[in-house]
Amino acid sequence: FFFKQKTAYEIYQCDWSSDVCSSDLWLVKNRPDEQWSDETHERILSYAKSHEDPRVGEFAVKSARGNSTEYVEDVHSSASNCVRGSAAEALTQILFAKPELCDCFFDTIQFLAQDTHVAVRVAATSLCLPFYNFDRNLALELFLQMLTHSDDRTLAGPHVSNMLKYIWDKYPERLQPLLTKMVQCTIDNAVETGSYWATIGWFAKGFYSETAQTCLDGTTYQRKAVARAVRHLCLDEELRPNCLPQLVTFFQDPEEAVSNEAARIFYDSFMFQSQIGPELALQFANSPAFDRNPSSFVHQLESFDGEDRKSVV
Repeated sequence: FFFKQKTAYEIYQCDWSSDVCSSDLWLVKNRPDEQWSDETHERILSYAKSHEDPRVGEFAVKSARGNSTEYVEDVHSSASNCVRGSAAEALTQILFAKPELCDCFFDTIQFLAQDTHVAVRVAATSLCLPFYNFDRNLALELFLQMLTHSDDRTLAGPHVSNMLKYIWDKYPERLQPLLTKMVQCTIDNAVETGSYWATIGWFAKGFYSETAQTCLDGTTYQRKAVARAVRHLCLDEELRPNCLPQLVTFFQDPEEAVSNEAARIFYDSFMFQSQIGPELALQFANSPAFDRNPSSFVHQLESFDGEDRKSVV
């Protein structure tokens, strides 16, 4: 499907069938460092803007819901299994390898940000990451544009948390409405992502306080995300004094999913070896979390031998 012509690789295209286009895009996504020709770039841009796949209301992938036999639209898997979505992902990989092409691709990226199909918009959020290396403010605008659509399924996309990891502490005022929207939506993954980053911002920098405090006493998904965020922040010695008391309260949470998340702190061996380790272990051993699921604690305890284990006990 390609040959070397001077320093440029070029894909030969025989038709615009979805299978052929998807094969082309798979090749580019997995070999972004190749010297793809300008013609190949133009073809990918054309796929992104003009290909009919996916049609509105059609999804390439459907998945079973829980243990039922009912199959529902799988937006995130469909994002990688449709032509326009795959084109967005191919452009993402090209821009990671060649950020100087951001200007050339910008019009198409804006087009993808407003695509009529939610699966394509989910795929398009991946473009914000390489664009952030090129123009941070413009990347933020693209990111917010993609996530302010009325269809909240975009909020649960796999690239959202990756982008928030880089920007949560740089644009708190711009991100506050987005995190609030995520926390309040009805999609569990989006709720957890929004709650997690709001909590990180609150404990680490004092940002997003109102949103984070709502999550502390909120739904199971909100509290579970708060527990995970606090657990991660406890790895930082400077933040630990403020985070640890909150983590301990989650040992008492009535929902097992929440207390289990907090108990994962014991998967980090340093916690046993730190000065606070014995006291934290005692608080955990006397909590409902230990009664429900002592595995993380016991697993780490078994890694200690002889006197080390005695000192922990």
